[in-house]
Amino acid sequence: MPRKKSLIRKALTDSHLQAIGLVAAHWNSLELTVLYIMSKAAETSFATTVAMAAPSNFAAWLDMLRRLTRRNHATAWKDKELVKLCERLKARQTERNAVVHAVWHEPSGIGLAKTASGFGVPKRGLMVFLEIEKSSAQMRDIAKRIQEAEQELIEWWAKQQPMTGRGLVAQAMLGAQNPQPTTAKHQTQQTPSQGTVGQLLFPPAKK
Repeated sequence: MPRKKSLIRKALTDSHLQAIGLVAAHWNSLELTVLYIMSKAAETSFATTVAMAAPSNFAAWLDMLRRLTRRNHATAWKDKELVKLCERLKARQTERNAVVHAVWHEPSGIGLAKTASGFGVPKRGLMVFLEIEKSSAQMRDIAKRIQEAEQELIEWWAKQQPMTGRGLVAQAMLGAQNPQPTTAKHQTQQTPSQGTVGQLLFPPAKK
C-alpha cells in the first residue's frame, strides 16, 4: 500500500510509528499501575482513586503516592526507596514526552531518514523548544525502560518489611505454640512478572 501524502507520514517511517505506539502503550500501562498501587495505599476502590486522581498530572500522582506511603506505618519504611524510584519514573516521563508529544519534521533530501527529527515544547524549565532526534531503535529502548520502571514499581510495592530481632523472637514463639505438620505444603509469595497490570487488577482465581 503506498504511503499517504502527509507530512507526518513523510517524517516518520513505519518503524518509527510502531515504536511511538509501543512507547505510548507501555506508558499507559505504567500509569494504570501507579493508580492501582495508589488505591491500595489509600485503601479505597480503584474506581474512586481514578475519579479523584485523574484530573491531576503524573508528577502529582507520585506526590500522592508518597504521602499515602508515609502516612501508613505498614508502608512508611518504603518511603526512602520510593523517593529514588519516583525520580526514575519522572525521567521516564521526560523520555516518553519527547517521543509522544514531539512535532516531527519532513526529512530533507531524497528518501526517508532512519533518524526522525522534531521539536518539543517543554512544560517546565526555561527552554522554549527542545530539539529531538530519535531512531526507531532508540524509541523502542525508551519503551523498554518504561516497562522496566513499571516492573520496578510493582516489586517495590510487593516488598515486605524485614523482621526485626524482636519480631523474629515473637515469630519463633508463635511457631512453637502452633507447630505445623511436617507434611504441610508451604507456599512461597511470588512477585508479579512483567506485563502485570492485568494480574494486579484481575488476579487468578484460587484453586
